[in-house]
Amino acid sequence: MASPEASAIADLAGVIGRWEFDAAGSSAEFRTRALWVLPVTGKVRFLGGYADAAVAADAGDRLAVEGKISLDAMSVTTGNERRDAHLRTADFFDRDRSETIDFVVSGVRLLAPGRVGVEGTLIVNRMARSLAFEADVERAGERVTLHADIADIDRTDYGMDWARFGASVHNRLIVHASFVRATPPV
Repeated sequence: MASPEASAIADLAGVIGRWEFDAAGSSAEFRTRALWVLPVTGKVRFLGGYADAAVAADAGDRLAVEGKISLDAMSVTTGNERRDAHLRTADFFDRDRSETIDFVVSGVRLLAPGRVGVEGTLIVNRMARSLAFEADVERAGERVTLHADIADIDRTDYGMDWARFGASVHNRLIVHASFVRATPPV
């Protein structure tokens, strides 16, 4: 019988190849605070993406992954039309700076069976910052879904420093990113 570690590494090997992002099977939600204590929850629509996975040169518990996921910054909705219109101004997701939010993946590391560490670059308003987080992984045949709860994204790192009336500059991002196999494993 294989050890849990050997089984987990075999699972990683099973994801080698090209994966297309399934926007319809994915979701992104953010949470923040307004007026000191009131929670604000919003959603952002995915545009698309891909992931190419290969065995890392140093093997072990790493996959060499290149990929990108794009979200439509102009689709941010919170259920409040006035606030949503403000989110599309220069105070936040300025249409003149960029209409997308992009996450460019640079690597994935196995932490435990069903759990990975993801590293990459988050690009908002043309400002790029490194971002690392952990995600739970579900695999069902030719579909892989990552579930991540990224606890603290400081929006001032991306030029969004408007914070009147006690609004928090710290945001939580909950992502369910689903990929379907585009090419068979080699």
